[in-house]
Amino acid sequence: MFSLPFGSTQTLSAALIVPAIVAMFIALLTASLLVPGAKADAAGKAIACYMFKAVGVILLAMAGMQLLFSAFIMSLPETMTLLALILFSVVGIGLLVQGSRIVHRIDDASVVVARTVFAYSCTIVGILSAASALLSFVVNFFLTQNAQEWQSPATIMVTGAVLALFSSIYASGKNGKSASRKKK
Repeated sequence: MFSLPFGSTQTLSAALIVPAIVAMFIALLTASLLVPGAKADAAGKAIACYMFKAVGVILLAMAGMQLLFSAFIMSLPETMTLLALILFSVVGIGLLVQGSRIVHRIDDASVVVARTVFAYSCTIVGILSAASALLSFVVNFFLTQNAQEWQSPATIMVTGAVLALFSSIYASGKNGKSASRKKK
């Protein structure tokens, strides 16, 4: 029988997440340094800021999905749950604002790769989650001929669509700004 050290799968997942984040950071830093005019310290700072912004987006999505689900089922969460959701939202917004504030001061050549990867990753995650939620609802409806359990797929579908929409607008606006600077 196979047993994990410390008897927990959480230990294994934590041991795999940290090297994956470091590997992603190194890959993004390597790609960023291939951009003409990029500086290593600025590119590293930009990647770290976009990782913080990704955590902020995850926290906001968690809070938003719970609130949207509560709205769909027409019930308010308990007071402590609502306070936790507010805390998640405040921390998520704080990470987004702080990351944006720092990235705004970094030169464009050092930021372009991290910004592009962040924006298109959010778009891909949003589209995949919205499409899988829609597919889940449709398959469930056809198999059961019953549409009573629509709240969870609808919540995921709306959250995914909003994430995909706003991240694609963000990507096209920021990358368009970079392209117009280069033309001048």
